[in-house]
Amino acid sequence: KNNGKAMEKELVTCSLQGNEKAVLKRHQIFQIPGAKTFETKVIVVLGKAGMGKSILVQKICQDWSNGDFSQFEFVFWFDCRQLILPEKRYSLRDLLLEFFVKPQEGSKEVFEYILQNPAKVLLVFDGFEGLHDHENSPRCSASQPDKDLFSIKELLLGLIQKKILNGCTLLLTTRPKEKVYQYLSKVDKIVEIVGFSPQQRELYITKYFEGLPYCGTSLKLIKESEYLFSHCYSPVICRFVCFLCETILEMGDKSLPSTLTTVFLKFVQQKVILMQTAVTAMQNQESLAMLAHIAWYLGEKHQSAMKTGQLPSKEVKEFALKYGFFLPFAFPRHADSGEEEFGSMFSDFVIQNFLSALHLMLAEEIKDKNLTKYLSFPSKKKKPYNWLDLVPRFLAGLLFLQDDPSFCSLSNKDGKQSTKKQKALFKCIRRLKINELCPERLLQLLHCIYETQSSYLMEHVALKLKSDLSFLGIVLTPPDVHVLCSVLKMSGKEFSLDLRNSTIDMQGLKDLVGQKNVASFRAPLGDTVRLWKSLEQKRDYQLLRASTEKFLLDPFKARTVKDISDLSDLVEMQKMIKCVQDTSGCSSYEIPAIKNLRKLEFA
Repeated sequence: KNNGKAMEKELVTCSLQGNEKAVLKRHQIFQIPGAKTFETKVIVVLGKAGMGKSILVQKICQDWSNGDFSQFEFVFWFDCRQLILPEKRYSLRDLLLEFFVKPQEGSKEVFEYILQNPAKVLLVFDGFEGLHDHENSPRCSASQPDKDLFSIKELLLGLIQKKILNGCTLLLTTRPKEKVYQYLSKVDKIVEIVGFSPQQRELYITKYFEGLPYCGTSLKLIKESEYLFSHCYSPVICRFVCFLCETILEMGDKSLPSTLTTVFLKFVQQKVILMQTAVTAMQNQESLAMLAHIAWYLGEKHQSAMKTGQLPSKEVKEFALKYGFFLPFAFPRHADSGEEEFGSMFSDFVIQNFLSALHLMLAEEIKDKNLTKYLSFPSKKKKPYNWLDLVPRFLAGLLFLQDDPSFCSLSNKDGKQSTKKQKALFKCIRRLKINELCPERLLQLLHCIYETQSSYLMEHVALKLKSDLSFLGIVLTPPDVHVLCSVLKMSGKEFSLDLRNSTIDMQGLKDLVGQKNVASFRAPLGDTVRLWKSLEQKRDYQLLRASTEKFLLDPFKARTVKDISDLSDLVEMQKMIKCVQDTSGCSSYEIPAIKNLRKLEFA
């Protein structure tokens, strides 16, 4: 247990330490200095759901097919969502030569060549979190790789442990802080995808609407909705926002929804309602309710796919496929039989989250008293781990949209039960000891409150926040920063922020330290220096002076060489600031944090 905790901390350190904002080219992913030639190389790509991990590995496969990555003669790509059935057992040969197109001839010779030349093989497992319970899998090795049968989990574990096909290259994609940290000692390289920068968001939106009559209007409309624009740092959510924006502009409307919940509510409505008749409306509502139940049922098992034959009815299957909620696929075949089974998986992780929240909202068996346990913020000590991590905020948002026409069109349920659940949410939040919540749960709470758009709840939380807010070592995404700023603005007290070892983009840091009631802050030195250089280049002397006066440094603990380098850059920054323009003009200025630094510790 203690080893697990240590490894989790090490993973955070590896993924965040020295997090210089740099562009990594695809070919650099496989560059591992000092790696042993004849041993398996394990590369992990981290990123939240929707960050583009799957697109990245698909592009790598495409580049390979066009002649790049010539060090590999064989590339095998697996979607882990399709490899989840525990009763299925395969040999390595089944996995490699039956899941893909079977060689027309010479499959035995091809497999023998693979075994003799593992260094020429790249295995890609996309969605490693789908195989989350490896700790229950025995150690394994294949004495007869063409015959020994294993579950997919056992095979993958054997590959990571270098017991099977030692010398190949493994590329795993997963979400941050998933069970992959158990194998950190086996990992040779970790790369993290952090999403779109503000400039990349604008470029994506411009490309999406390129050639359409409202190309210029769309970008302006989305940027005016600061909350939705912040969510566009996620490529998949950016696509949904663009789709809805396109629909709204086509209808002649000029306003976007104010919350993420409303975006997806209207998305589902546009998919279903516009194509239905009065006769099919009731059937669609029933199919949607059943699909929402399936989303939740699979999510509780950390899954997003199932056998097609396990779907409750033909109508639900056709409904899900017709409106794009499901994608069909074929399970791997066994070499000794021609049987082929088919499955269905949710087309998008965010859609599965939304439908799961819809189930919790509509399900009569889930009473209002039990609802709050799905909101992920009752406990102050244990960090939240919810595979369906967007469900709490979608659920909170839906509870305040029960009278919305879009919601009513999707459900024929009595609103009395929903009203009781809304009251349960009010009661839960009023009882919360908000000043004792850990940073992750506090951010989850802020997102939930924001999705409700309830002024009362926003003011209540703002009043209860403690003045010293620590986000030490936390990843603060653009939406996190937006909801945090929104609550801080509603509070009448001053705050001190601790952002050390956190991951936050320059715009986010600028927004937080620019808050009038943020009296002081600590932040990574490298990020702080970059912010000040940017402000000086833009001649924003007012914010530059305000942020330097708020910055705290003493006592300073240097844990790495980079810490010393960053401190040196901070001192150089002091020399660069020749004058700061204020109401009285230019005057010499000294950064208070440097002037007041009295203690330097080496850890």
